[in-house]
Amino acid sequence: MKPLPDISLEFRHMRIPLPKIDEAHQAFNRLIDSRMAALNDNRPSNAEAGCVTIFAPSHAGKTTIINWFHEKYLGGNYNQKETKVALITLNGESAQSAFLTQVLKGLGDPLPTLGKPHEMLERIENLIVKSPMLLIIFDEANNLRMRTASDKDASRTHNNLRGFAKLFGCPIAVVGTEEAKARIGSDGQICSIDFPVVMNELQLENPKDAAVLVKYCTQLGIKLKEHGLFETRSNFVVGNTLACLAEASGGWTGRISRLVERASYLARDEGASCVEVRHLEVATDLYAIPHGFCTVNPFTRDRQVSGRAKARGGRSRG
Repeated sequence: MKPLPDISLEFRHMRIPLPKIDEAHQAFNRLIDSRMAALNDNRPSNAEAGCVTIFAPSHAGKTTIINWFHEKYLGGNYNQKETKVALITLNGESAQSAFLTQVLKGLGDPLPTLGKPHEMLERIENLIVKSPMLLIIFDEANNLRMRTASDKDASRTHNNLRGFAKLFGCPIAVVGTEEAKARIGSDGQICSIDFPVVMNELQLENPKDAAVLVKYCTQLGIKLKEHGLFETRSNFVVGNTLACLAEASGGWTGRISRLVERASYLARDEGASCVEVRHLEVATDLYAIPHGFCTVNPFTRDRQVSGRAKARGGRSRG
């Protein structure tokens, strides 16, 4: 018997179109187009490049935006030497030398830890100019330190980050949590070249947001079957399910997917043919509440309210 597809792997490869994903991809492509135009411009003065920022809470879908961009526009190719687009995921080492090492590694330098900061910067400039690089995407930017007058090392790191765009002419995209927003916002010169993609939670009370949530949750139920995870389609828009999903996730589609992923494991363990509301209820207790996305389980509340209403109806008929 053929084994069932891995649930988490299939979720990482699910792609459901969203307006904000398209907006982010268009913003990336505008940076690349401007960079290519500047490279083909013969005027003597160097043109500083722009920046795109994307800030949203954890599990909101930021990584999906980046991965889908590589798949959709770069043929799934993450080789920066071929695409001229580098993805650098910043780790917890936030000192200037550690930051430059990560940039060198992301640009393909064979000895990224070699040299003093000014020597590292020279190699970075050479790599950007020689390639020439069209875009550098920095993910997990919340690992940068806040720029302050007392923290000289953090100031130098911020100077280097904006220097890639303002001095070397290579556009940058900065992606991270709200913590990253505060840290990037502490640098006025980065803000001056920023074209932000503003991410907000979706509200069912807003007709446009409601339409996005309905389409997303409908497609998610279909994707579970298309990816071979379940025999039949899961319905996430029946009854109050959509409203409960929106509340449990705080209105972030990425969190809805994570919640449904956990519910999928519960449904498979049970041998169910699809993900049902009872699985979503348990998954909310296991995922959404511990992460602080909601404080009360909306599925439990809805079930209890429905139960009391049925009980009252039974008594009145009696």
